[in-house]
Amino acid sequence: MQIIKKGYIGEQQAIFEQLDVGMSQVILSENIDILWCNHYFYESLCYQEQVFLSLYPDWKHCLFSYPKEFQKLKELLFMMKSQHRKKQTLTVHLPHHEKTTIWAKLTITLLEGAIDDHPVYSILFTDIDDVMRELENIRASEEEREENFKWMMSEYA
Repeated sequence: MQIIKKGYIGEQQAIFEQLDVGMSQVILSENIDILWCNHYFYESLCYQEQVFLSLYPDWKHCLFSYPKEFQKLKELLFMMKSQHRKKQTLTVHLPHHEKTTIWAKLTITLLEGAIDDHPVYSILFTDIDDVMRELENIRASEEEREENFKWMMSEYA
């Protein structure tokens, strides 16, 4: 099986190369190999292309610290293939050069055609780190309030 790691750029990729939208194109393989990412994808994660690809040649390496998230991504891609679903979303952690990891929403589209009978997908990347961190802060505040209320009720009830 021939897997193309880099340089698989079609008409759609040329358009996405010019936009400020992170995009990756992958092939459904054991490790979900990266075929291509646009400049904004690397820039959003604060990596230079060559550095990123040397550290993370595939999505298994990208999600190394989060194996359950990698498994969810892989299962989602297989489900999309088997059920002929064109678009799905998934929230994951991605490696970030300056912040360790960030939260990202992946919008995944099953593309027409295949490489050596393996489906090809485009993944649009949206940085939702600020939103997720704010939700974590709200949850922590709610838990603290609940603990304080329980303590107050036990002391004064």
